[in-house]
Amino acid sequence: MNCRLWRILVSIAIVSMLASAVTDTGYALTRRYFVSLKEMIAESDSIVEARKTQAVVFEERYIPGVLSEVEIVQVIKGDSAMLHKKIKVLNLNGANDKEEHFILMLQPEIVDYGEDVYGTIGVVEGLLVVGENGTVRYGGWSKPENGDEHLLAKAFDGVSLDKAIAIMHDPDLRASADKTIPTEAAALTVFLFASTILAVRYISASAKKPNPK
Repeated sequence: MNCRLWRILVSIAIVSMLASAVTDTGYALTRRYFVSLKEMIAESDSIVEARKTQAVVFEERYIPGVLSEVEIVQVIKGDSAMLHKKIKVLNLNGANDKEEHFILMLQPEIVDYGEDVYGTIGVVEGLLVVGENGTVRYGGWSKPENGDEHLLAKAFDGVSLDKAIAIMHDPDLRASADKTIPTEAAALTVFLFASTILAVRYISASAKKPNPK
């Protein structure tokens, strides 16, 4: 087996390891594009009503990000065992520094940040703020690039907390939906597939060559 084939195989192995590392951090660090509220609800591993217990949690870690501790006061979707649990949420502050009451659409635990650390879907996208008057508004950082209102803003801005929870409990919205594949994951899949085909073709071509006498 010559150096060229070795380089192909080593490249595939390295990219595969990097893909595993990206998968472990969850989707919270990846910009997503959602086409419907139904898709956002389906994409959420859990949806919770939560209140801040600490504005910022300071702890040593190797990945940049600000963590806020919240207590879950209601589980709208997901594991009921999360009720009253205290978790840390990535990048909940910024424009929401002074806010304390939220509805959070969470991805699975982001293990690279530590135990019980979660991120909202998209890039700080699955986030609703509950105001002192009990009404809800979109509080995420991510907005459509074309300037339109965000899906959560259209569905929830100005409605009451009870109404917002009722909307999320709508069986038509909670029905399973096809989940989007992140652009990075799709590109990686194509790369691995193409690399594998090239390696197989190279091995086949090499096998057909007559041995030098």
